[in-house]
Amino acid sequence: MEGLLDPVMRDRYLAYFERLGERRVRLYSRINCDRFLGNWQVRELADHWLEAKDYERIHHETMIHRQLRRLLKPILYRSPS
Repeated sequence: MEGLLDPVMRDRYLAYFERLGERRVRLYSRINCDRFLGNWQVRELADHWLEAKDYERIHHETMIHRQLRRLLKPILYRSPS
């Protein structure tokens, strides 16, 4: 039975994912995760990492939309004089 990922290895894999970037991690995890990333534990870690990246992107886009709305509201909704 394979041992669980210890915190040091987990941090190393997370740093590796950051270096690879979201696109490559997503690609490698879809093609052949065992070959490119490692065992099932690393596959699960990659899945969680990708979910977190998706959440960050959605949250960031939402923040940008809110800021744009706040900035454009006076322009878009001003009353004609």
